[in-house]
Amino acid sequence: MPGMKTLADRMQELMTTTGWEHADLVRISGQSSSTVSQWRGSHARNRKPVEEIRCVSAAVRLAERSNFNAVWLAEGTGPKFRELPPPSAATTFQVREPDAQEIDFVLAALQRMLASVPSERRPAVAANLSGWAADGGTDNWLPAIRALLTAPAAEKRAA
Repeated sequence: MPGMKTLADRMQELMTTTGWEHADLVRISGQSSSTVSQWRGSHARNRKPVEEIRCVSAAVRLAERSNFNAVWLAEGTGPKFRELPPPSAATTFQVREPDAQEIDFVLAALQRMLASVPSERRPAVAANLSGWAADGGTDNWLPAIRALLTAPAAEKRAA
């Protein structure tokens, strides 16, 4: 028994929620552009609108890339969103201290990056790196560090 919303409504809600466009639905679902157009309610005159996704794997692929439930997407029944499994030892991310070899690898890469930065910019890079480390490595420092390390060559020479 189909849900209250039409397939076109469900596709519109999926696209609005995820920010996907028609081409994204085609790529992710693995279906043709014309099939996705039919799902979205763009169908030829004198043709009955498509009310469900008949290809289960397409609905599953769309659900895997969003938080929507595949059955709700395909038929409009059941819960709209997937229920995520409770965390388990297998799915929980375990934080560990890096070993000496990993630290050496990261430091060597950083040293190579810093070697390409003009000497007059190195104090600014060092200050940002120090602030980042003192702040516990939070993401709010990364854009400034990335900008200093990846500034265009002309800007680096001008600095």
